[in-house]
Amino acid sequence: MYKTQDLVISPGCLFNSNSSNYRGTLSNNIKSSAFQFGATGAILEVGSGPKWRGTGSVSSAVSVSINQLANYNNRIHYEGSNDYSSYSEQYLDELAQDNTNINAASNNYPFGSSLAFFTYLVDSLNDPQGNLIGYRSLVPLPIDVMQQYDEIDKGGLYEPSLAVAINDADKWYFGFSWNFPFSSFTQDIDFTETDASEVDNNNFHYSRLSEHHTVKSHGTNARFGLIYRPRRSLRLGFAFHTPSLSYFKDDLHVQITTDTEGYAGTNTSKSSDFANAAAHIEYDLVTPYKLLISGCLCISGSSRR
Repeated sequence: MYKTQDLVISPGCLFNSNSSNYRGTLSNNIKSSAFQFGATGAILEVGSGPKWRGTGSVSSAVSVSINQLANYNNRIHYEGSNDYSSYSEQYLDELAQDNTNINAASNNYPFGSSLAFFTYLVDSLNDPQGNLIGYRSLVPLPIDVMQQYDEIDKGGLYEPSLAVAINDADKWYFGFSWNFPFSSFTQDIDFTETDASEVDNNNFHYSRLSEHHTVKSHGTNARFGLIYRPRRSLRLGFAFHTPSLSYFKDDLHVQITTDTEGYAGTNTSKSSDFANAAAHIEYDLVTPYKLLISGCLCISGSSRR
């Protein structure tokens, strides 16, 4: 329906403010902000002429645009004292549930339990004959452990688009767009447990888990549509959206550092140290197609004085 040349710019800012309550400790005004934009682009009328079926005229237009479909920017923070549970317990549960031996505990969990095992956050338990009977955490509950979680998310989903439209005498409208969605997502997580007691020889000072996760994608899709206006007040529409074909690259890196004081000192283990760690994954995504049918009836009235 555009018959003139238009330039559209829709800038904006996103402001987030999160709050949390973790075991009675309040954390307020956790803010994150980011630039964002809506539909931004240019529309150009490329030609007009007589209608090919009798009277009337035909006009056409081309548009180039980019739109931000999603904004991933966010920040999450919570902290508090905990004398009831430790983050390390999930690693104990995993090793116990799988009835894991020493070799498996050292190699089969490169994004969690194996890192905890190599840094002595969890350690093996043996009977007097030296046989493995289980695992234990070096976090000496029920001492007070200060736990702190920080997560920073960045990125967005964007869609550049090239579109062509034809207007046939303001009765038939035809449209086609070729779109190239792409996305970028980065997530950084830090979780720290620190001994809040004043005991210096309980074999635990702190443990820090760090995760760096990135996901990037690019793809393509197309949309077709038409609008028929049999009279000025009535419009009927139909559209078809093809499946979106996208290619993703997913990378994950995890690191645990634990200070066990006099037990084993400070040790760091990374997922990149494991040859079998599937830290890089590539995959394709195909979304469903869409069929849309629409109608619009405009009702107007007039009054006399």
